[in-house]
Amino acid sequence: KDAWVIDSADVLADIHTEPQIVAKKDGELAFFVVRTAMFPGRGRFEEGQAAFDTLVRHAKAHGATCYFASVGIANSEGKTDEEMSVPIKGVGYHVQFDGLIKMELPNEPIAGATG
Repeated sequence: KDAWVIDSADVLADIHTEPQIVAKKDGELAFFVVRTAMFPGRGRFEEGQAAFDTLVRHAKAHGATCYFASVGIANSEGKTDEEMSVPIKGVGYHVQFDGLIKMELPNEPIAGATG
């Protein structure tokens, strides 16, 4: 009832210019940029400032808010750190997700505005 409703999800999206997920909640349109890493890592945005700016501006141009989701996963059958860091098809995974981070640009000057 209070969840995001996914309009589209594209795991093959160009990670420098397109969100992986587009969703709506309570009238808010949002673009989600998701990065995932195996234990002990966490998904990181490593595409650089130009890609960050492009993604945020792309969302804004569509009337959307842009969010980043950092996800860490661990092989649930692993007993050691090394075993938890190895992905194995068909097994369960523990997921670490601490919430969404709003992606924003610093205030940009408005064209024609004077100080």
